[in-house]
Amino acid sequence: MSQIPTGIGDVPLYPQISLNILNYPLYGKLFMLVANTLDAIAAKFKTTYNAVNIIVYYCLVPLFWAIIIDFKIDKFACSLAVLSFWAGILCFDRHFIKDCDYWFEKSRDFLQWFKRIGWNYVVSSVIICVVLPILFTVILCILYQQPITQSQKRGQNNRC
Repeated sequence: MSQIPTGIGDVPLYPQISLNILNYPLYGKLFMLVANTLDAIAAKFKTTYNAVNIIVYYCLVPLFWAIIIDFKIDKFACSLAVLSFWAGILCFDRHFIKDCDYWFEKSRDFLQWFKRIGWNYVVSSVIICVVLPILFTVILCILYQQPITQSQKRGQNNRC
């Protein structure tokens, strides 16, 4: 059985989380793949894992969805709104990295809430942060293929 990487070198990426990979082999592998990728990006850009996590899941993923919606409605209002929001945060938040730590902790608290239904942190992370975004992206892409009717075009002026 191959060993799942746990971080850089012998230092575990998540020492505070007990990963019982044997109970959830696919979830564990996906979790470590995503976590190690985000960790590598953080190292490349000389920032923290938490900052990369927040930027990816709270900025880039919604921006990607906004771009799909913008192509559907033939306007760029949604992506412009997401970009403007994040430009404002990056320009005016002087403690962005510290705030990313805070929001990462809140996200982790949310994912740990799913213990109530029997999901550990790894399972909830994979379902909420990998499976659902992929499913939502597929749904948006399917909807993108559907033609817009004239009545929908008339009502789309103020929607994002």
